[in-house]
Order: sequence, then C-alpha cells, then structure tokens
Amino acid sequence: MGKTNTQAAANFANLHAAYQAAWRCFSIQASRWQSLQGEERADALTIQWAEAAAGSAEQEYRRARNALTDYILEHSAAERELAAAG
Repeated sequence: MGKTNTQAAANFANLHAAYQAAWRCFSIQASRWQSLQGEERADALTIQWAEAAAGSAEQEYRRARNALTDYILEHSAAERELAAAG
C-alpha cells in the first residue's frame, strides 16, 4: 500500500471513528431526553437541559456524518477518474 493509500485509509478511519462516536453520543442524549419526558418527577429545567444536549449532539452527529460522506464521495470520484485514465 502506497503512502497516499495509507494516508487515505487513516483519514477514513479517523472520520469513521468520529462518526461512530458522535452517533453514540447522540443516541445516549436522545434516549436520556426521551426518558426524562416520561418521568413524572422530572423538572422542566432538567428536561430542557436534556433537550438542548440532545440537539447539540445531533448537530455534531450530522457534522461528522457529512464530513465522512463528503470524504467518501470525493475519494470514490477520484478513484473512478484514475481507473478511467489507466
């Protein structure tokens, strides 16, 4: 594997790890918010905080997802161009 391919694999691995971590965080925060909504003893401020945390985690998840998608699309297009030229 050449240096370029090794770097591309490392970049993909980093973006994929960030995507997975963001998904786990979003999932946990959304679950927490949903569970608080069903609790009779949960106060409104705690529910609002959980909603804000879920919203922030969702934004980070979407950012990580989009970064990974952009990387995949850019590199698959480059691979297709190389294959067509070769």
